Amino acid sequence: MLNKQEAEAALNQIEQTQRRSIELIGYWRSGIYVQIWGVVWIVAYMGSYFLPEVSNIIWLICNGFGVTATAILSLRDRNNAQQEKRLAWAMVVVASFGLLVSYNLLAHRPGTLPVFWTCLIMSAYILAGLWAGTRWIVLGAAVIAISVATYFYFMPWFDLIMAFAGGGGLLLGGTWMARAK
Repeated sequence: MLNKQEAEAALNQIEQTQRRSIELIGYWRSGIYVQIWGVVWIVAYMGSYFLPEVSNIIWLICNGFGVTATAILSLRDRNNAQQEKRLAWAMVVVASFGLLVSYNLLAHRPGTLPVFWTCLIMSAYILAGLWAGTRWIVLGAAVIAISVATYFYFMPWFDLIMAFAGGGGLLLGGTWMARAK
């Protein structure tokens, strides 16, 4: 027979195991999405570096691919419809804010749009990390730091560095999440 302290300790251990399991399952499910967007960033930033005159079209096509792949995967993996609705609305809010700022405040400042969008999206990763786990925070903070440092110190090579550091970081971060233990 268990005494009160032993029962509380056992219940606490069960709670910790449950929380950790939920976190690891979340990482495992999210890893593929982060990897997809890592590939999108690599292709889009490389395309922007080598073909700057059609950069907007490259990003439009790459983002279209990323959104389509994300939608297909999320439809396939529908476990929590209510949570997905909230996530979809959160993405709409972030994208709307980004478009508003991009076209009203930053449109006439050279080089600021990619940095802004990177920081905005990675800030969403950091916020997600407050609920979903520290790997989101680490990934978001690392990509923001790389983006800002590249903007201030290596602007002529921004697209090339972001292809490898930003896109590659997302690709590796997605793998890190998918293989969380």
